Amino acid sequence: MDYELINLTITGVLLVAALSLYVAMREKKRRVERIETELASAARKRAVKIVDEAQERALQILGEARLDTEARSKKLEARLDRMEDKEMTAFKKSVVGMAQNIEGEALAVVGQKVDEEVEKAKAAVAKYRQAKIAEIDTRAEEVIRMVTAKVLGKALDLAQHEQLVKQAIEEAKAENVL
Repeated sequence: MDYELINLTITGVLLVAALSLYVAMREKKRRVERIETELASAARKRAVKIVDEAQERALQILGEARLDTEARSKKLEARLDRMEDKEMTAFKKSVVGMAQNIEGEALAVVGQKVDEEVEKAKAAVAKYRQAKIAEIDTRAEEVIRMVTAKVLGKALDLAQHEQLVKQAIEEAKAENVL
């Protein structure tokens, strides 16, 4: 009978020990899950911050590209206007010189020719201006596409997102957050 009591006591002690180990393991598991949740939350916050910073930088670059394009367009228009004025002045001087040498009916014909030539010159300048503006627009579009591709090319797909989370966890470990 003493053996039965001893066996029963040992079984009870072992049962209490097993139960306390189970409770301790369960508590440890809860702590690990809480830490994992906190790390995932921190990683998400960092990912959002990185994406926000990238978007801000992209908007800044696009704004700078737009301002640069506008400035170039204004400079080109100013140059074209100056060139148009010079060409018109030179053309008028040459036509006026020719017109002064012609009398009577020839003067009327020359005036008509001058007007036609002026219209042709205006049309040529307008065509040249349109070509240059189209060239600036094309260059601006290329710059904007390049900037957009650089910025949006970094949009996160699933693999990049996983890598970003892993990187954040590694950084957290390195900073002794874990």
